[in-house]
This record gives sequence, structure tokens and C-alpha cells, in this order.
Amino acid sequence: TWARFVFAMPCVAVALVLWIWLSGQAMPGTTPAFWLYAVTGALGQMLATACVVVLFGRRNFAVGVTLAKTDVILTALIGLLLLGETVSGLALVAIVVGFVGVMLLSDPPKGAVALSWRARLFNAASGYGLLSGLLFAISSVCYRGATLSLSGGDEVLRAAVALLVATVVQTVALGLWL
Repeated sequence: TWARFVFAMPCVAVALVLWIWLSGQAMPGTTPAFWLYAVTGALGQMLATACVVVLFGRRNFAVGVTLAKTDVILTALIGLLLLGETVSGLALVAIVVGFVGVMLLSDPPKGAVALSWRARLFNAASGYGLLSGLLFAISSVCYRGATLSLSGGDEVLRAAVALLVATVVQTVALGLWL
């Protein structure tokens, strides 16, 4: 994972500089909210990925990964709470249908040992799966909050600045941890 950040960081920096040069825009101004959102998003993404990695060693891997896909419904909820953003009724129906589909996919194959719903939901793999879904949702919403908190620049520029900051935070944080 650290190698991914180390190699991505210069690519993002070059892309950002090229976009600034090609578009003729100035760097957008940052705010304290930008830094809070960007750092929280970066750390949340790292922790969510760590939860998924832990799932690889669990017996209920399929159930855990399935529950990690709750990030869509959690993103809608967290986006409403943190940013005040809503989804349309049709989008909400699609999210709920997708969530029900994910839960149905967590059903064990025929012939496998069937688990009760309680055993499926209340075990370590499910906990890691739900936690990763929650952390990925927080990360997504925080990245959106970071781009919205920048003053000036088009969407591409704001996204590139947020991506570069997140990648730097992840590279430094994981580098210090290693």
C-alpha cells in the first residue's frame, strides 16, 4: 500500500501542475475545513483498506466483504449529516435495492453450512466489513467536503489539489508507521 502512495504522489503532482498550466488557473485557496476534510478522508481510506486486508484472514471473508459494500448507503447518510447533501427519491430507491442485493449475495452457497442472520452479522469478519464500509463512506464524503471547501478553481483543479494532499498525507502517515 505504501508503494502505491509513493509512486502515485509524483504522478498526481505532475498532473496538477500540467492542469494549472493548461487551464491557466491559479491554485485555489485552502481553508481549515479543507485540511480537516482532506486529512480525515485520507486517514479514513487507509483505515478502511486495513480493515479489508484483515478480512482476507477471516473465515467469513465473503460476508465481511459484502458488508463492506454498505459504503454506498452509509455515504448517502454521512453526506446528509456532514454536508447537508440529499439524494433524490429514485436514487434512494436504487441505493436500497443495491443494499438488499448485497445482503442477498452474502447468503452462503447451497450445501455450505448455513449461518443464522445473527451469526452472520455479529462476528469479527462482519464487524471489519461494516467498519470498512463506514470508513470508506466517511472518506468519500470528506473528499467531497475537501473539494467543496477550496476557494476558486474548476472541479478538476479542486479534485487534483485534494487528491495530492490526501496522497501526501497517506504517504507520510504510512511511511512513519513503517
